[in-house]
Amino acid sequence: MLALVVIMAILLAWALVAGRLARWSITAPLTMVVAGVALTAGSNPVFRFDLETASSERVVEVVLAILPLSGWAFCFYPEPDSGYSRC
Repeated sequence: MLALVVIMAILLAWALVAGRLARWSITAPLTMVVAGVALTAGSNPVFRFDLETASSERVVEVVLAILPLSGWAFCFYPEPDSGYSRC
């Protein structure tokens, strides 16, 4: 529950200063990654995650299997005739 409150607080803080941070190309996903590293790094992290390897591996496999089907894979490949991406 505490993790959810912290995530919501980070999103709220980012939303309040998003206009200013946009000048430096700081987005919500980047903010969440930096916050995650800050909250889980070190010898005494704020949040400690104990994940089983087998279940974590299965989740990663499912995400990687679905990701190409979501349409984002087409953003990185140019159109055959136009020479630029569709996204």
